Amino acid sequence: GPRASSPIRYWGGSAVPRRMAPASSPAAEQPDDIGRPGLLNEKFKVHSYDGGSFKSRAQYDVKNALIPILEPFHCSGSGTKFNLVLKCSEEFTLTHFYISGPGPRCTEPVKSGLVWVLDEPPEVDMMKRYDNMTSDELMEIMKGLRSYSSDESKAEPDKGLPDPCVYFNTDVTTRESETELSRWREGKYVAVKFLDTHKDQGNIDVGFLGLIGHFGRHAKQQAPFGPWMRRTVRQIRVHPKPLKSTFSSSGWVCDGRDFTGGCRSGQTDFHQTSVYTVTFRCSTNAIDLCEACAYDPALGRVTDTSVESDLEALMDPSMCKLAVTRLRNQWRRNWPDTLPKYFAGGLLDSLLQALQKTTETVNRPDEERPRQQSGAENQKRQVRRLLLQFTMELTQRLLGIGPGGDINGNDLVWALCHDPDEHWDEGRVLQLPKADAASRASPAAAAATGSAGETSGATSTAGAGA
Repeated sequence: GPRASSPIRYWGGSAVPRRMAPASSPAAEQPDDIGRPGLLNEKFKVHSYDGGSFKSRAQYDVKNALIPILEPFHCSGSGTKFNLVLKCSEEFTLTHFYISGPGPRCTEPVKSGLVWVLDEPPEVDMMKRYDNMTSDELMEIMKGLRSYSSDESKAEPDKGLPDPCVYFNTDVTTRESETELSRWREGKYVAVKFLDTHKDQGNIDVGFLGLIGHFGRHAKQQAPFGPWMRRTVRQIRVHPKPLKSTFSSSGWVCDGRDFTGGCRSGQTDFHQTSVYTVTFRCSTNAIDLCEACAYDPALGRVTDTSVESDLEALMDPSMCKLAVTRLRNQWRRNWPDTLPKYFAGGLLDSLLQALQKTTETVNRPDEERPRQQSGAENQKRQVRRLLLQFTMELTQRLLGIGPGGDINGNDLVWALCHDPDEHWDEGRVLQLPKADAASRASPAAAAATGSAGETSGATSTAGAGA
């Protein structure tokens, strides 16, 4: 996908400090019924907040911290130890918590704080009881060595405040912290207490507050996952370099759509994602993958399922162009291996049906054509031209005819072999006939030379080629 010119937050570089997180293997697969954790922020809204904003300006409102891009961000009013309560539009399960300070031009990046997951909104006065606790005391609570829940809160669990589930401390350099919860928490509210900053405690600046997990109650399905915010994947069949997770404020589309089987999350065009949708990106080489594609080990590999999907797309006028792109991408990489699989899957039948659909109206006399919108007619004509071009390229690929009919030494070609029985086989051009440039344009002569030189030892694919 094309790169964004508007602000992008890139989660790469040094490691994020993780507090109170259990040791786990990175990127462990989650149960199939709930999938991998995702960013939940889109369905959260601010329920209450007592920190205000810098000079009461809306551009620094705390709701900005829920958006995973560099700007806008949150700058509070004067002071620290503020309490934020967020409400989700549906029940959720929190698996990870992430927080960061804004860029270097902000003077008071958030340093530490506490997090609760609750079914009911908490009483802010109860959260204030943690204002004067030391770091050692908070660590004892997180380790289970002590509890600050009062007898009154236990007597009224709906209104009480349990011990926090996260105590975070951001790194002084990266200004970030990620926590994988040792026990997944379910609820409808998230309460966050911002305790202090890395500088003079004049106010609190928050860049991004990430709530990661699943919608619905899934705590019983807990499994180790590893860090979520900073991830790197490799899909060597699609791209040679590592791809890093990030968020973008501009449109992007998953480039998995251009490979066999298409995008695993169903993306086919731009404007199908939001700023809350994670992408795995190589900004240098202009490629984006959605989460489903990034973690699919079969991405870029031709399988019976991917062939079926591509041929179905080929017969769909709205998907035909994308299907042709997928087939071309595969043939550029290893056509002798992949093309027979498509033939076995019914490529020729699918291509014939697709052409018939586009010629039904085009070949009728004007008076017999059904009245259709010009847009539909134009689409049919465009698809027909595309399919005819594709058919020509397929023929050239099978017969070893390059653009303009030129064939050169060492080219892979298909040749008609006469011994022992007449059949088509694959070979390599060892030597071109000694003739003028006009004779070089004759594919039959060059193909015959190639077949005589090397096809006898080649593995026959005549069944697929014919």
